[in-house]
Amino acid sequence: LFTLHAYLLVGFGDMPAIAKLMCMKGHNALYPCRFCTIRGIRPPGARAPALYCPLDRSAHPNHDPDLPRYDPAALPMRTHDDMLRQAAEVDAAAGAAAEELSKAYGIKTTPILATLLSIRLDRSFPIEFMHLIWLNLIPNLALLYTGKFKGLDDGAGDYTLPEAIWDEIGRITGESGATIPSAFRARVPNLAKDKTHMIAETWCLWTMYIAPVVLRTRFREERYYNHFMKLVHLLHLCIQLEISRSDVEAIRTGFIYWVKQYEVY
Repeated sequence: LFTLHAYLLVGFGDMPAIAKLMCMKGHNALYPCRFCTIRGIRPPGARAPALYCPLDRSAHPNHDPDLPRYDPAALPMRTHDDMLRQAAEVDAAAGAAAEELSKAYGIKTTPILATLLSIRLDRSFPIEFMHLIWLNLIPNLALLYTGKFKGLDDGAGDYTLPEAIWDEIGRITGESGATIPSAFRARVPNLAKDKTHMIAETWCLWTMYIAPVVLRTRFREERYYNHFMKLVHLLHLCIQLEISRSDVEAIRTGFIYWVKQYEVY
Protein backbone atom coordinates (compact mmCIF):
# COMPACT_ATOMS: atom_id res chain seq x y z
CA LEU A 1 0.00 0.00 0.00
CA PHE A 2 1.05 3.59 -0.57
CA THR A 3 -0.35 7.07 -0.12
CA LEU A 4 -1.56 8.56 -3.39
CA HIS A 5 -0.83 12.26 -3.81
CA ALA A 6 -2.52 14.46 -6.42
CA TYR A 7 -1.17 17.87 -7.32
CA LEU A 8 -3.30 20.53 -8.97
CA LEU A 9 -1.22 22.23 -11.67
CA VAL A 10 -3.65 24.17 -13.87
CA GLY A 11 -7.20 25.47 -13.80
CA PHE A 12 -9.43 25.94 -16.86
CA GLY A 13 -12.68 27.78 -17.51
CA ASP A 14 -14.19 30.83 -19.15
CA MET A 15 -13.16 34.28 -17.93
CA PRO A 16 -15.92 34.78 -15.30
CA ALA A 17 -15.31 31.31 -13.84
CA ILE A 18 -11.55 31.78 -13.62
CA ALA A 19 -12.00 35.26 -12.12
CA LYS A 20 -14.04 33.69 -9.30
CA LEU A 21 -11.53 30.88 -8.87
CA MET A 22 -8.67 33.37 -8.62
CA CYS A 23 -10.71 35.88 -6.57
CA MET A 24 -10.11 38.63 -9.14
CA LYS A 25 -12.39 41.48 -10.20
CA GLY A 26 -12.79 40.03 -13.69
CA HIS A 27 -12.96 41.16 -17.29
CA ASN A 28 -14.97 44.34 -16.57
CA ALA A 29 -12.54 45.60 -13.94
CA LEU A 30 -10.21 48.57 -14.23
CA TYR A 31 -7.34 46.08 -14.41
CA PRO A 32 -9.09 43.12 -16.04
CA CYS A 33 -6.22 40.89 -17.12
CA ARG A 34 -4.92 38.06 -14.93
CA PHE A 35 -1.58 38.04 -16.76
CA CYS A 36 -0.66 41.73 -16.95
CA THR A 37 -1.64 45.08 -15.46
CA ILE A 38 -2.95 46.79 -18.59
CA ARG A 39 -5.52 49.39 -17.54
CA GLY A 40 -9.02 49.38 -18.98
CA ILE A 41 -10.55 52.54 -20.39
CA ARG A 42 -14.15 53.50 -21.11
CA PRO A 43 -15.12 54.68 -24.62
CA PRO A 44 -15.53 58.49 -24.78
CA GLY A 45 -19.00 59.53 -23.65
CA ALA A 46 -20.03 55.99 -22.71
CA ARG A 47 -21.87 55.30 -19.45
CA ALA A 48 -21.88 51.53 -19.71
CA PRO A 49 -19.60 49.78 -17.19
CA ALA A 50 -17.70 47.88 -19.90
CA LEU A 51 -14.05 48.87 -20.25
CA TYR A 52 -11.68 48.18 -23.14
CA CYS A 53 -7.93 47.75 -23.37
CA PRO A 54 -6.59 49.33 -26.56
CA LEU A 55 -2.83 49.38 -26.92
CA ASP A 56 -2.78 52.93 -28.30
CA ARG A 57 -5.01 55.26 -26.31
CA SER A 58 -3.20 58.50 -27.15
CA ALA A 59 -6.25 59.90 -28.98
CA HIS A 60 -8.61 59.15 -26.07
CA PRO A 61 -9.62 62.37 -24.26
CA ASN A 62 -9.19 60.76 -20.82
CA HIS A 63 -6.01 58.77 -21.36
CA ASP A 64 -3.17 58.84 -18.85
CA PRO A 65 -0.60 61.29 -20.29
CA ASP A 66 2.18 59.20 -18.73
CA LEU A 67 0.95 56.08 -20.53
CA PRO A 68 -0.35 56.92 -24.04
CA ARG A 69 0.21 53.40 -25.39
CA TYR A 70 1.28 49.89 -24.42
CA ASP A 71 3.89 47.79 -26.18
CA PRO A 72 2.32 44.34 -26.74
CA ALA A 73 5.79 42.80 -26.80
CA ALA A 74 6.60 44.21 -23.35
CA LEU A 75 3.40 44.37 -21.34
CA PRO A 76 3.64 44.97 -17.55
CA MET A 77 3.30 41.35 -16.49
CA ARG A 78 1.94 40.19 -13.15
CA THR A 79 4.00 37.86 -10.97
CA HIS A 80 2.86 35.29 -8.43
CA ASP A 81 4.59 37.08 -5.56
CA ASP A 82 3.14 40.47 -6.51
CA MET A 83 -0.37 39.04 -6.71
CA LEU A 84 -0.05 37.44 -3.27
CA ARG A 85 1.30 40.67 -1.81
CA GLN A 86 -1.52 42.73 -3.32
CA ALA A 87 -4.14 40.24 -2.13
CA ALA A 88 -2.68 40.43 1.37
CA GLU A 89 -2.94 44.23 1.30
CA VAL A 90 -6.61 43.99 0.33
CA ASP A 91 -7.23 41.45 3.10
CA ALA A 92 -5.52 43.67 5.68
CA ALA A 93 -7.66 46.71 4.81
CA ALA A 94 -11.35 47.22 5.56
CA GLY A 95 -14.37 48.96 4.08
CA ALA A 96 -13.72 51.64 1.47
CA ALA A 97 -9.95 51.25 1.77
CA ALA A 98 -10.18 47.57 0.87
CA GLU A 99 -12.43 48.33 -2.09
CA GLU A 100 -10.02 50.98 -3.39
CA LEU A 101 -7.10 48.57 -3.17
CA SER A 102 -9.15 45.86 -4.83
CA LYS A 103 -10.00 48.24 -7.66
CA ALA A 104 -6.36 49.30 -8.05
CA TYR A 105 -5.07 45.72 -8.15
CA GLY A 106 -7.96 43.91 -9.81
CA ILE A 107 -7.84 41.42 -6.92
CA LYS A 108 -10.58 40.81 -4.32
CA THR A 109 -8.83 38.60 -1.78
CA THR A 110 -6.30 35.80 -1.45
CA PRO A 111 -7.62 32.73 -3.30
CA ILE A 112 -7.66 29.49 -1.34
CA LEU A 113 -5.82 27.76 -4.20
CA ALA A 114 -2.82 30.00 -3.49
CA THR A 115 -2.07 27.78 -0.49
CA LEU A 116 -1.08 25.00 -2.90
CA LEU A 117 2.62 25.11 -3.69
CA SER A 118 1.94 23.61 -7.13
CA ILE A 119 -0.14 26.66 -8.12
CA ARG A 120 1.32 29.90 -9.43
CA LEU A 121 -1.30 32.58 -9.91
CA ASP A 122 0.47 34.10 -12.90
CA ARG A 123 0.90 30.81 -14.79
CA SER A 124 -1.55 28.16 -13.61
CA PHE A 125 -4.71 29.55 -15.24
CA PRO A 126 -4.15 29.62 -19.00
CA ILE A 127 -6.53 31.15 -21.53
CA GLU A 128 -9.48 28.95 -22.49
CA PHE A 129 -9.28 28.91 -26.28
CA MET A 130 -12.90 28.07 -27.12
CA HIS A 131 -14.43 31.09 -25.39
CA LEU A 132 -11.61 33.47 -26.26
CA ILE A 133 -11.52 32.76 -29.99
CA TRP A 134 -14.61 30.92 -31.25
CA LEU A 135 -17.18 32.57 -28.96
CA ASN A 136 -15.60 36.00 -28.61
CA LEU A 137 -13.05 37.16 -31.16
CA ILE A 138 -14.59 35.63 -34.29
CA PRO A 139 -18.25 36.59 -33.57
CA ASN A 140 -17.08 40.11 -32.72
CA LEU A 141 -15.15 40.32 -36.00
CA ALA A 142 -18.32 39.29 -37.84
CA LEU A 143 -20.20 42.08 -36.05
CA LEU A 144 -17.40 44.53 -36.86
CA TYR A 145 -17.39 43.61 -40.55
CA THR A 146 -21.16 44.17 -40.71
CA GLY A 147 -21.21 47.49 -38.84
CA LYS A 148 -22.92 46.09 -35.74
CA PHE A 149 -20.13 46.07 -33.16
CA LYS A 150 -20.75 48.33 -30.16
CA GLY A 151 -22.01 51.16 -32.38
CA LEU A 152 -18.59 51.64 -33.98
CA ASP A 153 -18.28 52.93 -37.53
CA ASP A 154 -15.36 52.52 -39.92
CA GLY A 155 -13.55 55.56 -38.58
CA ALA A 156 -10.65 56.18 -40.94
CA GLY A 157 -11.01 52.69 -42.41
CA ASP A 158 -13.38 51.12 -44.93
CA TYR A 159 -14.01 47.55 -43.82
CA THR A 160 -17.80 47.34 -43.40
CA LEU A 161 -19.41 44.88 -45.80
CA PRO A 162 -22.66 46.06 -47.46
CA GLU A 163 -25.75 44.22 -46.24
CA ALA A 164 -26.33 42.62 -49.65
CA ILE A 165 -22.79 41.23 -49.67
CA TRP A 166 -23.15 39.80 -46.16
CA ASP A 167 -26.49 38.23 -47.11
CA GLU A 168 -24.76 36.56 -50.06
CA ILE A 169 -21.96 35.33 -47.80
CA GLY A 170 -24.54 33.90 -45.42
CA ARG A 171 -26.44 32.18 -48.23
CA ILE A 172 -23.31 30.56 -49.66
CA THR A 173 -22.24 29.52 -46.18
CA GLY A 174 -25.57 27.86 -45.48
CA GLU A 175 -25.61 26.02 -48.80
CA SER A 176 -22.00 24.85 -48.46
CA GLY A 177 -23.02 22.21 -45.93
CA ALA A 178 -24.40 20.07 -48.75
CA THR A 179 -20.88 19.50 -50.09
CA ILE A 180 -18.86 19.46 -46.84
CA PRO A 181 -18.22 15.94 -45.45
CA SER A 182 -19.87 15.14 -42.12
CA ALA A 183 -16.40 14.49 -40.68
CA PHE A 184 -16.16 18.27 -40.34
CA ARG A 185 -18.98 18.00 -37.76
CA ALA A 186 -21.94 20.38 -37.45
CA ARG A 187 -23.31 22.10 -40.53
CA VAL A 188 -22.80 25.88 -40.55
CA PRO A 189 -26.12 27.74 -40.88
CA ASN A 190 -26.81 30.94 -42.82
CA LEU A 191 -25.10 33.25 -40.33
CA ALA A 192 -26.48 36.35 -42.07
CA LYS A 193 -30.02 35.36 -41.09
CA ASP A 194 -29.51 34.01 -37.60
CA LYS A 195 -26.25 33.78 -35.67
CA THR A 196 -27.97 32.42 -32.55
CA HIS A 197 -27.50 28.89 -33.90
CA MET A 198 -23.76 29.42 -34.29
CA ILE A 199 -21.73 27.50 -31.72
CA ALA A 200 -17.97 27.27 -31.16
CA GLU A 201 -17.75 24.29 -33.51
CA THR A 202 -19.47 26.06 -36.40
CA TRP A 203 -17.58 29.32 -35.87
CA CYS A 204 -14.37 27.28 -36.07
CA LEU A 205 -15.40 25.52 -39.28
CA TRP A 206 -16.55 28.77 -40.86
CA THR A 207 -13.38 30.66 -39.92
CA MET A 208 -10.86 28.04 -40.96
CA TYR A 209 -12.39 26.66 -44.15
CA ILE A 210 -15.38 28.67 -45.40
CA ALA A 211 -14.58 32.31 -44.62
CA PRO A 212 -11.29 32.34 -46.59
CA VAL A 213 -13.35 31.58 -49.69
CA VAL A 214 -16.52 33.62 -49.13
CA LEU A 215 -14.68 36.74 -47.90
CA ARG A 216 -12.22 36.86 -50.77
CA THR A 217 -12.69 40.01 -52.93
CA ARG A 218 -15.59 41.10 -50.70
CA PHE A 219 -13.83 43.95 -48.90
CA ARG A 220 -13.34 47.24 -50.71
CA GLU A 221 -9.69 47.15 -49.65
CA GLU A 222 -7.73 43.91 -49.89
CA ARG A 223 -5.72 44.68 -46.75
CA TYR A 224 -8.72 43.70 -44.60
CA TYR A 225 -8.95 40.29 -46.22
CA ASN A 226 -5.18 39.82 -45.85
CA HIS A 227 -5.45 40.82 -42.20
CA PHE A 228 -8.19 38.23 -41.66
CA MET A 229 -6.12 35.56 -43.40
CA LYS A 230 -3.17 36.29 -41.11
CA LEU A 231 -5.50 35.47 -38.22
CA VAL A 232 -6.58 32.22 -39.90
CA HIS A 233 -2.93 31.23 -40.33
CA LEU A 234 -2.23 31.90 -36.64
CA LEU A 235 -5.28 29.89 -35.57
CA HIS A 236 -4.13 26.95 -37.68
CA LEU A 237 -0.82 27.07 -35.81
CA CYS A 238 -2.64 27.19 -32.47
CA ILE A 239 -4.76 24.08 -33.02
CA GLN A 240 -2.05 21.82 -34.41
CA LEU A 241 -1.68 18.49 -32.65
CA GLU A 242 2.01 19.28 -32.21
CA ILE A 243 3.40 22.78 -31.62
CA SER A 244 7.14 23.32 -31.92
CA ARG A 245 9.15 26.02 -30.17
CA SER A 246 9.42 27.88 -33.46
CA ASP A 247 5.62 27.69 -33.78
CA VAL A 248 5.24 29.21 -30.31
CA GLU A 249 7.44 32.13 -31.32
CA ALA A 250 5.56 32.52 -34.61
CA ILE A 251 2.26 32.61 -32.70
CA ARG A 252 3.59 35.16 -30.20
CA THR A 253 5.04 37.56 -32.76
CA GLY A 254 2.19 36.93 -35.19
CA PHE A 255 -0.51 37.98 -32.74
CA ILE A 256 1.50 41.02 -31.68
CA TYR A 257 1.62 42.13 -35.31
CA TRP A 258 -2.04 41.22 -35.92
CA VAL A 259 -3.32 43.26 -32.97
CA LYS A 260 -1.17 46.25 -33.96
CA GLN A 261 -2.56 46.12 -37.50
CA TYR A 262 -6.09 45.73 -36.14
CA GLU A 263 -5.77 49.04 -34.31
CA VAL A 264 -4.17 50.76 -37.32
CA TYR A 265 -6.86 49.58 -39.74
